[in-house]
Amino acid sequence: MVKKYDLIYGHWSLGYLKDDDLACFLCRCRKSLLRDGDEKSGLMIVKETICENDDDEPWTEEGL
Repeated sequence: MVKKYDLIYGHWSLGYLKDDDLACFLCRCRKSLLRDGDEKSGLMIVKETICENDDDEPWTEEGL
């Protein structure tokens, strides 16, 4: 039995997956979202922070 969720929240993790693994993960998430009859009612939120450089500290006073 697949558990159903109102909300799936991906935060700072999806960038570590290979393309094929990410596609499979997103498909599994979509199947796990709640449905209200024929209408989709669940949400998936993705929050990733991407830096333009390789600095370990992307947040600096100059960047604010």
